Amino acid sequence: MKGYCTVKEEWLYPDQTLEELPERVALHSAKNGREGIRLLLESGNEKLNVSLNGKGFTAELFEMVDVFVGYNEAETEEQNGMFVITAEEYEKPDYCTRKAPFRVYEALRPLQNDELAVKHGLGALYLTLTAQEETAAGIHELELRVGEYRLMIQLYLYEVRIPEESLGITNWFSLDNVALRHDLVFGSEAYYTMLRRYARAMRRTRQTHFFISYDHRRLPFDKEEGKFDFSYLKPIIGIFFEEGFSVMEFGNFATRGGDMFTDEMKCNMDPSVCVSSDEGYHMQQNFIRGLASFLKENGWEKKVIFHIFDEPDVHLKDRTALEKRKQQYLRISNLLRRHLPGCRIIEAVKTTEFKAGVDIWVPLSANYEEQKADFDKLLAAGEEVWVYVCCVPTGCHLNRFLDIDLIKSRLLFWGCARYGLTGYLHWGFNYWPEDAQYDPFECSNTPNAAFHGIYPSGDAYIVYPGEDGPLPGMRLEAQRRGAEDYELLLLLKAVKPMEYERLMKKTLRGFSDYNADAEAFEETRRELLSLL
Repeated sequence: MKGYCTVKEEWLYPDQTLEELPERVALHSAKNGREGIRLLLESGNEKLNVSLNGKGFTAELFEMVDVFVGYNEAETEEQNGMFVITAEEYEKPDYCTRKAPFRVYEALRPLQNDELAVKHGLGALYLTLTAQEETAAGIHELELRVGEYRLMIQLYLYEVRIPEESLGITNWFSLDNVALRHDLVFGSEAYYTMLRRYARAMRRTRQTHFFISYDHRRLPFDKEEGKFDFSYLKPIIGIFFEEGFSVMEFGNFATRGGDMFTDEMKCNMDPSVCVSSDEGYHMQQNFIRGLASFLKENGWEKKVIFHIFDEPDVHLKDRTALEKRKQQYLRISNLLRRHLPGCRIIEAVKTTEFKAGVDIWVPLSANYEEQKADFDKLLAAGEEVWVYVCCVPTGCHLNRFLDIDLIKSRLLFWGCARYGLTGYLHWGFNYWPEDAQYDPFECSNTPNAAFHGIYPSGDAYIVYPGEDGPLPGMRLEAQRRGAEDYELLLLLKAVKPMEYERLMKKTLRGFSDYNADAEAFEETRRELLSLL
């Protein structure tokens, strides 16, 4: 029977070269791991029945849905809007898997009634297995049946558990898109039910932090009393804490006000007001005073960190503009610390310029390596350093685009372990364009309005809108497994530091120096489990 079957961290494609399917595969898992098999099956039927025989494991079954990639990413570090190659004729870049346009299996739709749809003669199945609590370590056998095809799964369950999350992870998300894409009224009970499904999709992949970016249009302000009403956020925040998130990120307090290169921050609660003005000062103070009361009333004041102004040292005209931004940034941070003593501020930054304003530094992976000595001084001083990627860095740098090796989404977290970084941030969880006619499955290169350009494929989102909730992407699965690897790597470093160094050196030396061979990586991962 023809198809393709893999347990490796690799993409599958609708035009994949098919081969004789194996009779048996091996999976290797920690006691509380969730390992997966990707399967393409050639068939003349419209649907295939799927079943799993065996005890001791919980299975998830998904149909893999292919999505369209229209452009390849461009190899540039400049955020000038041209993040993709728009020329019709060009050689496929070495850092890309395929020359665009092409389709790739990415979205994961849960199977209904254990039936797999066959499209264009192919069934595309993704199966995950998790050991039940009472299942003993050792070798276990299960049988997967898909139509007439039978696959024996030999699952090696290791006597090691993935530790609880020590790595902070956040994917920023759009509250409005949850309403828009599911045709719900913002703030209705049906909306909150759907939002909870999004929260669960995040927690399933070990996300620890959630970013509440308030909307000034929904934030009542009594000008005479100088008071803000935060009550619309209470049920939203409550959902995320109820679903197991440990920390809320709140912000932003200031905005660019439509000018990416401005040196005059605007108040986010009223973008017509400058932060540096007297009106801006009192508005920020009233806002922060009210926010502090709101957080304390709900017992959340110790579970929150703050964003003041995204990328404050990025998109600047000159040094003078940077110094003006510093003054405004520190004004807000001082107000925050006055009303919420001991609070911490997190920010995506390019440099270490904003000292005494930022507590958790989040540079781009490339910027961290460029200024490693400066950021490491902050680490040595007891401050915290995370890392982020977005539409850059591109080329050979690790990122999570749809036109580069899937394993790169996972190796990002090996980079965090390699450098002792304690968190990962990305802006794009569900930032589909706010146009109901826009199809996320058919246009993964979303428009970049700020620069009148185009984002790299998949940069703006890592889940897809399904009928009953978000459909995770294969890149989100790779993120989950990378976060699990991070915890196992730190465990190995603590008990067998020389073995840790050996595994790390042959897998990853830096964010642009790594081995992306999926088969070699799988061998290393098995060795990691064996060593532990």
